[in-house]
Amino acid sequence: MRARACTLAGCSAALTLVMACAPREQPAADEPRDSVALAGVVATADTSAQGFWRAFREAALAGAASRVAAMTRFPVETRGPTDDDPVERLSRDAFAPVFARVMDQESGLSAHPESMRALVERMPALGARALGDGEFRVGALEFARTPEGWRLVRMYLEE
Repeated sequence: MRARACTLAGCSAALTLVMACAPREQPAADEPRDSVALAGVVATADTSAQGFWRAFREAALAGAASRVAAMTRFPVETRGPTDDDPVERLSRDAFAPVFARVMDQESGLSAHPESMRALVERMPALGARALGDGEFRVGALEFARTPEGWRLVRMYLEE
């Protein structure tokens, strides 16, 4: 029997075959993933932000301040609508009334008057533009992926 020399192309093909046959790593239960087939290639997008958004949205629309607070990084930052407005930091104790005020304020994202509550209600899922880079924003609410997971990190207050 003759020993064959492994060419770069041959080794590459063998490695590809081994990798293709290897069991795929499954996402953790708390990190749902969506697979989208594109021209025969399966692309997996991390949508853990979607799961967080669904839970946050449900708590916010139910008026469950303690559940929303559990999904918030404290101290949470607040600021006015312009970059010149000072950043203030709220403790957990001061959070609920300010969050309620933010939910009642104008979203500024509709041609017609619309509260943040109405904006959150009409957004059951995040759009593709919102996902990525470890942060997303919905109107006056800004979220980021932290070591503890996704959290509300900043609220913009209209004066």
